[in-house]
Amino acid sequence: MVFVGRCSSCDRPARGLCGSCREALDAPPLLDLAPDLDHVHGVFAYSDGGARLVRMLKFRNRRRALGPLVDALVATLPSGFDLIVPVPASPRHRRERGYDLPELLCRALSRRLDVPMRQALRRTDRGVQHARSRAERLETDGFVAVRGVAPTVLLVDDVATTGATARSCARALRAAGAGTVELCVLAVTPA
Repeated sequence: MVFVGRCSSCDRPARGLCGSCREALDAPPLLDLAPDLDHVHGVFAYSDGGARLVRMLKFRNRRRALGPLVDALVATLPSGFDLIVPVPASPRHRRERGYDLPELLCRALSRRLDVPMRQALRRTDRGVQHARSRAERLETDGFVAVRGVAPTVLLVDDVATTGATARSCARALRAAGAGTVELCVLAVTPA
């Protein structure tokens, strides 16, 4: 018997992501986070099938879809980045899950794009964004750049909701010397 594999979202036989789950992904909405970020690149909307897929990746360790998702991310990106930086997870989430999805995405993107990856950010805020209201998220400025950055940075996260986390990270990267900061996410939450 040949091993087929399972869909990361619904568990049907498939490689990474089945056709039905792939078709259920809506196009990402536009998200303008200027002036902090120069551009936002997303693969799908964080709604219905997209939300289910992200939850399976983040909370159920269903990494089988990472290959196809990284392919989709690469297809949305221009060339010319000097450095790839993950948005760091809270220490509690990293301990609970045993991994950090943005870091996994960064490692894969670094290999595919042949661009170095660096853990250049540190959280200074101990709270978690998903537990906050929109207004509270927008007030948060909980990151600092702790390592040298390059002129053109690709910031990587799993989901952009209000953009508050990405903005805070971009400000920290710019304060450390980055000139261009673009955000790359799997999913963008519709307004």
